[in-house]
Amino acid sequence: MEHFYEEIEGWFDFEELYREAVRRMPQGEEGSWELKITPRPIVMVEVGVYKGRSLFFLAVEAENSGKPIEIFAVDRFNWPATAMQDFARLRQAHGLTERVHMVTADSLTASRGFCDDSLDFVFLDAGHEYPDIESDIRAWWPKVRKGGILAGHDYGHPDFPGVAQAVNEHFQNAEGLSDKLTLFPPTSTNPGVHSWWAEKP
Repeated sequence: MEHFYEEIEGWFDFEELYREAVRRMPQGEEGSWELKITPRPIVMVEVGVYKGRSLFFLAVEAENSGKPIEIFAVDRFNWPATAMQDFARLRQAHGLTERVHMVTADSLTASRGFCDDSLDFVFLDAGHEYPDIESDIRAWWPKVRKGGILAGHDYGHPDFPGVAQAVNEHFQNAEGLSDKLTLFPPTSTNPGVHSWWAEKP
């Protein structure tokens, strides 16, 4: 399936992180979607979707991998006014309605809809102020299964110092997981700004 994310308005500079996340997801036997072969689907979540530029990149990578990946797009879908309709139209137009599920809710409300230890990958890109990202990490970390990944954007961004503060406090101090925290190299368009992920032991 060809990528179409560049046609969608928005911000997206963590392609390599998403490629690596899909690569790390387990492969069902012969790539089968049959639940009798693969006991459960792989579940990936993006929190903070906007118009879906990064989400649909992830969806196409998942589609091309042949892996039984389901993706949940979490957003209020209330800005701009046509956000919900536009996202739903793209999902249908590209044949991704079975792979991509829309969750129309704020981050904390949506997190309560998932069981603990049930998610393989969560990417946080909603609120960027310290209270928001700190709350999001606390809400979503328990939802990630052992060996799964919690990740996010804008670590080191000069406009959002609370992101790095919350990530460091949680993973280096509270959890003692410095060795499980990975920073992806900054892009040429955003020097000094990293994406991050933490693998759950």
